[in-house]
Amino acid sequence: MDTQLTWYGQSAFKIVMPRGKVLLVDPWLTNPVFEKAKDELAALKHVDL
Repeated sequence: MDTQLTWYGQSAFKIVMPRGKVLLVDPWLTNPVFEKAKDELAALKHVDL
């Protein structure tokens, strides 16, 4: 079984690992205008999940 990623809209994701473990993620920042994080994300050229 491969890792499965399901997007539930906005920022919520469900990740199912190959052995069946499930991770639900809905990241939230108190200050969404966080310039350092925005610059770091913009610098990413390729992301492997």
